[in-house]
Amino acid sequence: KPGDIIAIMTYGAPELTTSTMTSVQSPGSPNGGSANGIKVGAQGEIALPYLGMVKVAGMTPEEAALLLEKELKEKGILVDPQVTVALVDSPTRVITVVGEVQKPAPVPAYGQLRLLDVISACGGLTPLASHDITVRRPGDPNPITVILGSDPKNTDESNIPLMAGDTVIVPRVGNVFVVGQVKTPSSIPLSSNMPVTVMRAIAMAGGLNFGAALSKVVIIRRTANDEHVEIQLDLKKVMNGKAKDVAQNSDDVLLIPSN
Repeated sequence: KPGDIIAIMTYGAPELTTSTMTSVQSPGSPNGGSANGIKVGAQGEIALPYLGMVKVAGMTPEEAALLLEKELKEKGILVDPQVTVALVDSPTRVITVVGEVQKPAPVPAYGQLRLLDVISACGGLTPLASHDITVRRPGDPNPITVILGSDPKNTDESNIPLMAGDTVIVPRVGNVFVVGQVKTPSSIPLSSNMPVTVMRAIAMAGGLNFGAALSKVVIIRRTANDEHVEIQLDLKKVMNGKAKDVAQNSDDVLLIPSN
């Protein structure tokens, strides 16, 4: 495509081998803003010694190599030309990574990249990253949802192959807000791999204050319809093993009232 940078090697003809460093605009280019090659022009052409302007847009590297061999032979420049063409950089062949990674950036899509490859290229996940990752693919209205678990046995299943043009979205995990009669009212991030229950949230908020009304604990939860519901919980029964500890949802407010 126009804007691509290709490297050309011609056996026995160094003047037909690209050796100039060309500046690139590819975000996240692995070559630090330059590449050893020649840029395809706006009309899909490249300029070469002896051959002049040669149109290569729309061809694969292999097809472009065959075309150059044919031109060199037909014009009597080389008797048995051997040409290799390789794509070294492209402003259009990128995978965009956004959200909770250390360095969100487009990643050049060369070769067969997988999900963990591009996450690693962006410095890995942040501590607040959700393990429920979304991949949007051009032309496909249905997003791909990938769940990165903590079990290494499932790595191959979740490490899906990616294509140029894909957008990888790494969302942030939600928070639980603990207020009322606790030592340190806090906003607690939900873990991707372990639920935050009421007892765990209270422990992370420093524990209960003296005078907390254990039998009147309330979880204030927002529903999908943006309505608020209150879930009553007798924390004394939970602590005595007579009631089940409740897992918190994103944006829950855990209220510990006083007696």
